[in-house]
Amino acid sequence: MFLLKNPLTTSAISLMLNMVTEVEKAVSFSFSPLASILSIRPTQVREEISALLKILKKLHPKYLLEIGTGGGETLFLFTRIDS
Repeated sequence: MFLLKNPLTTSAISLMLNMVTEVEKAVSFSFSPLASILSIRPTQVREEISALLKILKKLHPKYLLEIGTGGGETLFLFTRIDS
């Protein structure tokens, strides 16, 4: 696919992903068409993963363990929580 093989596009996507730090923005991005192309669209229900991320953000966990990361979609969202 041209989108992912083009180094300029890859850099732009990487920069954009690094800018997504707020929980709601991260969830919105992860359910966007671009996230589907990048294969980072979660399989969870949007409202459920959003609620979990809000809880985790309040708890400020030092460590977070996900058993069975699949394609890393939820892991991507976990990385957007600053702690």
